[in-house]
Amino acid sequence: MGAQMDTKPILAKIESDARAAVADILKEAEDRVLSIHEQADMNLAREKSQTQKEAETESQKVVQRMERLAELENRKELLRQRRLLMDKAFDLALEKLRQLPQEAFSGWLMGRLMSAQGDEQVQAGEHNDAFFTPAFLEQANAQLIKQGKPGQLKDKGGRAPGITGLMLFGHGSEVFLSLESALELKRLDLEMRLAKLLFGE
Repeated sequence: MGAQMDTKPILAKIESDARAAVADILKEAEDRVLSIHEQADMNLAREKSQTQKEAETESQKVVQRMERLAELENRKELLRQRRLLMDKAFDLALEKLRQLPQEAFSGWLMGRLMSAQGDEQVQAGEHNDAFFTPAFLEQANAQLIKQGKPGQLKDKGGRAPGITGLMLFGHGSEVFLSLESALELKRLDLEMRLAKLLFGE
């Protein structure tokens, strides 16, 4: 019977190779798992970065909207304050205009009356009405006739409350020829110019 071959080295070699193969497989698996985790982390990081960017962009938009609203409110408040100042200025102007000499006030109203059609009823306002006499109407009618108008203005009687000047009644309308109406037109013009300056409208 021949000598038996020693298989221990061969088995050891096989076992060693098997262990190396298993180790390689495990290492590859571990690397793959790590790679998957890293990719997931990178994806998560990118998503987080994108979310942060979107949040920052939205935050900036909100801040900008708030700033625009604040600026608009500031302009509205400025307009309100300017209107209050205009109120006081026009009230003071009305007081001073009511102190005009009667001749100057009468002449100013006579000029306004030339826009009449010539056959209306005329009523004086309750303030500074001393100018309103039959002679005043006669003079107004005479000037209207020179312009080719009827010259038939008539005193309506009574006094128009809160008015400094005249009111015309006729042809289904009422026309104010007063200090108050003249100042109101000036005021509206100033308000429109101020609003355009503040809001660009």
